[in-house]
Amino acid sequence: MDADLKKILKAVVLEMRHELEGYYDNAGKWHPGDLEARLAEIGVRKDRASVPVDELGRLTDEDVRARKLVDAFIDLREQAGVERTEAVAEYIRESAYTWANRLVALRCMEARELLDDEVIVGREAYGGRSLVHHRLAQSSPELCTGEDDGRFAMLAQVFAERAKTLPMLFDPDSPSIALRPSPAALKNCLAWLSGTQKVRSQEHATVAVFAAQDALGWAYQYWNTVEKNRVFETVRTKKGAKIEGADIIPATQLYTEDYMVKFLVQNSLGARWMGMHPESKLFEDWEYYVRDADRAPAKNKPLQQITLLDPACGSGHFLIDAFDMFYSMYEEEGSLRDPEVICKSILENNLFGIDIDERAIQIAEASLWMKAEEKSFGFSGANTNLVAATSSHLKGESWERFLTTFEKEPHIPRVLQEFARSIKHIDELGSLAIPYEALEQIIKAEHEIWEKQERERLEGGNLLFQELRDELLATQLPFHDISDKEFFERTMRHALFAIDGFTKYARDSGEFNDQLMGAEAKTGFRLLDLLSRKYDVVVANPPYMGAANMGANLELHVTTWFPNSNSDLYSAFIERCLKLCLTPGTTAMVTLNSWMFLGSYHKLRVDLVQESRVPLLVQLGRHAFSEADPPGNAVLFVIHNSPPSGKSDATRSMRIEESLLASEQANIVRKFCRQMSPTMDHGNAPEVYSKLQKEFLHLPNCVLAFWIPDSISRLFENDNVGSFLEVINRTKTGENDRFVRFHWEVNGPVGPGKNWLLYQKGGDYCTYFGSNLNVIRWDKSITRYFRANASCRITDDRFQCLEVLTYNSMGRQFCGRITPPLCTYDVGG
Repeated sequence: MDADLKKILKAVVLEMRHELEGYYDNAGKWHPGDLEARLAEIGVRKDRASVPVDELGRLTDEDVRARKLVDAFIDLREQAGVERTEAVAEYIRESAYTWANRLVALRCMEARELLDDEVIVGREAYGGRSLVHHRLAQSSPELCTGEDDGRFAMLAQVFAERAKTLPMLFDPDSPSIALRPSPAALKNCLAWLSGTQKVRSQEHATVAVFAAQDALGWAYQYWNTVEKNRVFETVRTKKGAKIEGADIIPATQLYTEDYMVKFLVQNSLGARWMGMHPESKLFEDWEYYVRDADRAPAKNKPLQQITLLDPACGSGHFLIDAFDMFYSMYEEEGSLRDPEVICKSILENNLFGIDIDERAIQIAEASLWMKAEEKSFGFSGANTNLVAATSSHLKGESWERFLTTFEKEPHIPRVLQEFARSIKHIDELGSLAIPYEALEQIIKAEHEIWEKQERERLEGGNLLFQELRDELLATQLPFHDISDKEFFERTMRHALFAIDGFTKYARDSGEFNDQLMGAEAKTGFRLLDLLSRKYDVVVANPPYMGAANMGANLELHVTTWFPNSNSDLYSAFIERCLKLCLTPGTTAMVTLNSWMFLGSYHKLRVDLVQESRVPLLVQLGRHAFSEADPPGNAVLFVIHNSPPSGKSDATRSMRIEESLLASEQANIVRKFCRQMSPTMDHGNAPEVYSKLQKEFLHLPNCVLAFWIPDSISRLFENDNVGSFLEVINRTKTGENDRFVRFHWEVNGPVGPGKNWLLYQKGGDYCTYFGSNLNVIRWDKSITRYFRANASCRITDDRFQCLEVLTYNSMGRQFCGRITPPLCTYDVGG
């Protein structure tokens, strides 16, 4: 997306957030937005109990319904232990971004000509109304007589129609849109989006701003900008502040650059395809594909069974690029030919995404639908595999009421109660959650109980035909053939079916509390399903957050489940992605590069080098991200989740050492990929490093210093000094003025057994011999003092008065000096 267009989009998005949700000024004072004022109108405030509806005077039917849903939302949160202030703030936040997401998505659809008629942009010919608005005014003028001129009625119709293909984004029953903004606020938002009204000093928003494929993704990034700055300022200035709860989302959100996405998708999913179909010509359109990488062989697999997961998908940038690649693969494979069927298969069978931010999932769904609509005009939609990790409030009266529906299957509520506890902090953990592993103990116990009860029921049952009972026992109920995991999957499928019925009944009967709980539970069950699977390809730009900034819940989880990588969120995601990946399978990520070098990641590196293949590493320079500068350089890497084949596994690498614009780094990476492809023009390509993977094990701490020449690397295969030398404690007086003199300052003999001993303290540079200027008091009373005093240290008797080489502890270069057998040794020499 062009930089000038980004500026306009950023201004529009931030102004919409300020208008709807509110904002903090430079002094840290909160300025409530329109939706908070609207809540006050219907009797709900953050800092006090809600005003009874019958004391509010006359409310519209829409406001009465909104009040019931808001009350249910707050009640559900309070039952889960959330403070009222945060519950109200959460509702305002969700309502603001849902309204903004819907309006921006509709504007993008218009700009890309994916809607039959305009919804957002007004025309003079229609009196400033859009075409859809104009038609509503013509057909139902009674709906357009209020202060809003029928805009809410128009949007309600559009939302209901769009919900058929985009249910997550445009769900007409979503509690987030039950509360409508004021007519003035809605009018402002529409004016900024349509370009009829400028935002401050920026240019009018033209169609080009919203026509870009990545416009929705950048809109999501900009929505979080101010909040991100506020969170980091709090951590910087407030002692002991941690990043937790809702603050994790803006603090860790970082839009992935297009060149990063293409490099990772083409060298993971694309490489998988080329491994199965080496005769394919699709790679000719992949400018970041490395043909000459040392890859593991790929077994043929039907395309509809190849799965790709982004466990921190954000607005879906990886999924969008993978959609295009899958579509080309389907066309080449030829098993499906109808564009509608291909798009449906991609969304239902191939692509999977998880994120802790529901607004990101809404945007990802819309972006994927737009890709499908461009391929198949009039696309009827599909059941996508996108899930928001937000179901952390499964407790309270509604949840208990749901559990009572399993009266005849008591094992199900016991498992579900434990499941609810296991995802208590899922809104912070996201894909790092490991719910199945956390439930293994109760699953095993309940499986054994269920198996015993079912067998007793059959064996003691009064079946009419003995032969039928024997047949059931022998073949129809193979208890011992059902694994614990299969038992759990059956249990959760039953629970998912039950929650659908429970939620539908709640919706039909107007039980808003049950309806909201049911929606959360269904999301939780779907999330568990995705986290229990393994995928052919896992791609990610994971969140970055050091352990020092983690809240207590997140830090405890990461420390417990990811001991080799718990210094940062991104490194924990490396481990998690590998666990979510099939064997064989491929993981491709962009992260900070600290995991390649720091000692805290030593075990992670050793495991990667010994248990998998790392064919590609591209170390980027500063400012690899155009809109952010993380605290460290980024690295692109691909890992094959299969054991190394032997001595020949090689890692192809490249590094950018300068600080360059993102666009310049993209060009360098592109040249690297061309250089690795023998049929392409290399022109001014960067230096390529190729190192046998096993050689990393010989480097100190297994650092992935791929640029070290082989001649240097091989030196580390020899014994090091530490393998045949002993490191000793050297003498430390703790008070040199009292015990140390120059040798000309003392009278009497100097040497072993005397009151004074030469003291090697280092000194100025000299070669071969020298620096023997000092002596130290060494009578028996003094040496006893050195041994007894905690501030002192004394060299072991075994190493006193030997002929040795000594050197300064600090110097420009190493220079050993011969020291006669008359000395003890200071810490500095």
